[in-house]
Amino acid sequence: MHLREADARTRHAPHSTTVGFVFGALSAAVIPDPVLIEVLKSLGLTDSDARGTISRMQRLGWLIDDRGGEGPVVAHRLSPAALVRYRELEGTTPVPHWTGAFHGVVFDIAGVHPEFRDRFRRLAEHAGFGLLRPGVLIHPEDRWQPIAEGVGRAPEDSWYSYIRLVPGSEQEAVRMTAKAWDLDGIADRYRAAISEVAQSHDLVVNGTVEHDPWALLDIWHRMYARIIVLRMDDPRLPGELLPQDWPGDGFAPALRAMNATIAPRIQPYLQAEVSQWDETGDCVFAPPAWTTA
Repeated sequence: MHLREADARTRHAPHSTTVGFVFGALSAAVIPDPVLIEVLKSLGLTDSDARGTISRMQRLGWLIDDRGGEGPVVAHRLSPAALVRYRELEGTTPVPHWTGAFHGVVFDIAGVHPEFRDRFRRLAEHAGFGLLRPGVLIHPEDRWQPIAEGVGRAPEDSWYSYIRLVPGSEQEAVRMTAKAWDLDGIADRYRAAISEVAQSHDLVVNGTVEHDPWALLDIWHRMYARIIVLRMDDPRLPGELLPQDWPGDGFAPALRAMNATIAPRIQPYLQAEVSQWDETGDCVFAPPAWTTA
């Protein structure tokens, strides 16, 4: 089983990240199901894709039902595990301290269990694990415990086990990270992404692009989708394990500048628009945790 099934240059951001984007773009803590589906459709998802994504995120524990409202309409909020991950993708959490050891998972999943295999792969990928070798995942932080419940028990002829790996030296740890993650490739993509974000920011500030709120939302989303795969591939390693000229540190400030430029221009309008779709009044506008860190 490969952790990442396609080349990073051609992979697309999963629809689940579009759901996270919608919560952040609307500055919403709770979104009723019909409203979330309509906004996802406005961003290019089909009705079946939107409903399937919501259902899949519920099964994986990334999206939970909110019981604060009344009536038959289900409302959603991002789970604590999802909030942690989106905070990382936004670059608002500190880089972990290198303790001298990797947390890891060794596994052997039979091909006759594609549903479990896909759930395992998807959760491991979202959690940021690197594939050291077939059947061995690693990360400097304990990324397994928060997703273990979502993975569930392995089928009878498959197994996985949590481990701790202690490299013989820091140099050996650097070699392990180089093997588990394509750091040179990620660095090149970071440089290109930072340039693209800066250019998009300048176009919005200078009024070169259309200022229709939905058009700006589409620009914002396309930029977000373009870079989210990169952010998901970034293992967010401690400085001791990274090249000296690592460009990732410059990414979060560029993204925050873009967010700060677009959000005030469109959020009031978008919130008013989606409120008209909210027949039950269950929509709650409040910055999600990862946008306020």
